Amino acid sequence: MGIEQEKKKICVILPGKLPIPNIKGGAIETLITILLNQNEIYGKVHFIVVSVWADGVEKVASNYKNAEFHYIKIRNGLIKKSINFINYLIAVTIGNIDFFKTPLHYDIEKVVRILDSDMVVVEHGIYKHFEFLRKYYSREQLYLHLHGTGPMPDKNTRKTFGHIITVSEFVKNLYIDGFKNYNTEFHVCLNGIDDSNFKKRITNKERLEIRKSFGVVDKDLLIIYCGRLVHEKGVKELIKGVLDTKNENIKLLIIGSSNFQDGKMTNYIKILQGMMEGHEQQIFFTGYVPNDQIYKYYQSADIQVVCSICEEAGSLVNVEGMMSGLALIVTDSGAISEYTSGNCCDVIYKYNSLNDDKDGEKVAEQLTEKFNYYYNHRNQLAEKQIYSLEAAENFTANYFYRRFIRIFLDCLNDGELL
Repeated sequence: MGIEQEKKKICVILPGKLPIPNIKGGAIETLITILLNQNEIYGKVHFIVVSVWADGVEKVASNYKNAEFHYIKIRNGLIKKSINFINYLIAVTIGNIDFFKTPLHYDIEKVVRILDSDMVVVEHGIYKHFEFLRKYYSREQLYLHLHGTGPMPDKNTRKTFGHIITVSEFVKNLYIDGFKNYNTEFHVCLNGIDDSNFKKRITNKERLEIRKSFGVVDKDLLIIYCGRLVHEKGVKELIKGVLDTKNENIKLLIIGSSNFQDGKMTNYIKILQGMMEGHEQQIFFTGYVPNDQIYKYYQSADIQVVCSICEEAGSLVNVEGMMSGLALIVTDSGAISEYTSGNCCDVIYKYNSLNDDKDGEKVAEQLTEKFNYYYNHRNQLAEKQIYSLEAAENFTANYFYRRFIRIFLDCLNDGELL
């Protein structure tokens, strides 16, 4: 028997709208592509990927030697539209999402029933209506990979999957009680990032040039934020925290577009725009930055702030900051602490700021205090930056791959060490 035949086969089902490999982007799609890319290097298993099709994806997929791909074309006919519309009406009426099995589920079953796999992983997304998998696999072979929070899986889903993989202990603890009577095994697999870019280093000259392009001089304390401009990310509190320092040498750089001119104006963005009016020399945006260039802006800053006031299932943006060698200020939100190290970050309390403006003001006050402190204590930032680089090594693509594969090898009682 050849080496390829001896490899354990893991089938990964992506019941979403974006393809694998991630030529169209997507958070979960990017994570699975990281696993596929690492497996091309180390070849510990053979991946079988079930994904929606997109123009050009097959050409990219043909480069993989340790994976096979089965693509499904998304139906756009009347039946699909009718089912989606009914599901939508039920969801907004009673909150029960994906009430009916969709045509995509039937198409996935047509593929799955002809596959030969040792285990099957359904990725977070439309994870209802997968009880058909029990026709072809035992419960012990079926895994549900939860990347976020949401409603408790229904009874059929809980009966279907013998294993649940979560991206953090925080997510695990939200779900585990609901599976008490189902003999379900839980596994935690912290995510990782593609570290190939974030481990690159810019020169001091490049750093000064980038800062200068925004009017930031060497004595300025440059804070960086990377994320969406939405309420739950605490952007209003962050901007208030900067402005309340009353120090124009404490500045904020937001990676990405301001969204002020691209037709996506929201009431929240209007509030942010009003707060920043007259402070254009202190708070500014990079504009669009290609993913492979973002690391340069991280390394041009002094501190990264992850100010989520919602519960984060597993935050990777702070991993990017750590890998860039930044000190961090984060909120005590969900799993953020699992994706950082206490030696490289300060933690502030979010209280109930998601729903209470007064608690939001408390967040801003804490940020103001931290910013003023570090403006006057740069040497302590340097110490934290060293710890950041060390902590970031736990979230490389390779470590993520090893954590993920180890779950299956352990379940199969495979003694091979990664």
